[in-house]
Amino acid sequence: MAGYARASQQLIEKMKVGILFNPASGKGHSPHVARELESFLSARGVTCRLLESSNTYDDSLLDYIRDLDVLIVAGGDGTLLPLLDPLAATKTPVYMLPTGNESLFAREFSMTADFESVFKALQANQVTTHHIGEINGTPFFTMASVGFDSCVIQEIASKRVGPIGHIGYIAPSLKVLKSYKAPRLTISVDGKQVVDDREGFFVVSNNKQYALKMFFNRDAVSTDEVLDATFLPCKSFMSYFSWQLRHLMGSVNGSSSAVKCKGTNFKINSNEPYPVQIDGEYFGSTPVQVAISSNTIQVLEPT
Repeated sequence: MAGYARASQQLIEKMKVGILFNPASGKGHSPHVARELESFLSARGVTCRLLESSNTYDDSLLDYIRDLDVLIVAGGDGTLLPLLDPLAATKTPVYMLPTGNESLFAREFSMTADFESVFKALQANQVTTHHIGEINGTPFFTMASVGFDSCVIQEIASKRVGPIGHIGYIAPSLKVLKSYKAPRLTISVDGKQVVDDREGFFVVSNNKQYALKMFFNRDAVSTDEVLDATFLPCKSFMSYFSWQLRHLMGSVNGSSSAVKCKGTNFKINSNEPYPVQIDGEYFGSTPVQVAISSNTIQVLEPT
């Protein structure tokens, strides 16, 4: 037992751990949390390098990540998005310290903001491989959707200048609700049309997570090479809301009107350009192509 402890400590002391924080994530607590984690880990022999995130990155980010044994992201899913390409290129394991509003990535792997849990994960060094998705060539990890939620995300993106908590979603949601019009979607999966010019909501998932624990695609896992998708026919917000309630109660699978499918390549068109969101961030407008990527990332798992 003593030998194991010594070996574990020797591993820790050789580690170079990056802590990347996003000052605009969630309610803005990330910088403080990141510096506290740095102090906590440094006191236990871990070499840490702090870096503040940016909306744009140059090659220095790739060099920063490549030089690390583990990257800890203090933020949310929006902080992780621009890191996916360099993480895939370097294969540096990533761990999320959830300080965002939802932090779906952290929720998927049961990662918490508990510093002792982070340290134990570094000691155990248990790393797993996970696929990522891409939309028009841009990587994402959790999901992409078109519908009421994407309209709200677009509204937030047009006004946001800093941190925003859950309460900050209320006003944009009410504004979208006043004039909400469901998109008319035509969707094909691996060359086969599954939805033909129908009003509704569509989500493609690389894992089961969604905001507010709306598990639209409960069977989706990032360890396989397919994406799971759900189309819910709805013309108004109230019909979409009723679908949300049914998902919370787990009573959707028996519905004949919901379209469930799996595939590697999804083409999403609408009768007019419509907002699209990925991992809680505004991406752009339809038409889009969503696919499983050939790239993978390494994830440091909690013990």
